[in-house]
Amino acid sequence: MMRLALTALVLLLAGCGSARQTTATPPPTAARHTVIDAQGIYRPSIDKDGTYLVGVDIPMGKYRNGGGTMCYWARLRSLSTNDIIESKNTSDPQVIEIRPSDTAFLTQNCGSWQTAPTA
Repeated sequence: MMRLALTALVLLLAGCGSARQTTATPPPTAARHTVIDAQGIYRPSIDKDGTYLVGVDIPMGKYRNGGGTMCYWARLRSLSTNDIIESKNTSDPQVIEIRPSDTAFLTQNCGSWQTAPTA
């Protein structure tokens, strides 16, 4: 009986030693970064398509972009892309205000958004 238990233990340990250990790579973080403007002020920017949580991924405030090929953006009440507060589909440069009541901001084909100084 002791020999059987010892054999089982050896097989178990041999299996553990030869097993490949894998590590999960976390998904990339939201496409947000900070730039320094001409006055030396750090300004958050959004440089990729996606849905961004207000207060988590991006701060509220005014943002502007230089336009894009059929840029679509939307301020959202929830994470549902159908729960739209305001939206626009245009290739013109845009200035928007993300408010404290907004849950998320969606951007597609708009290029880079940068925070705009408030007047």
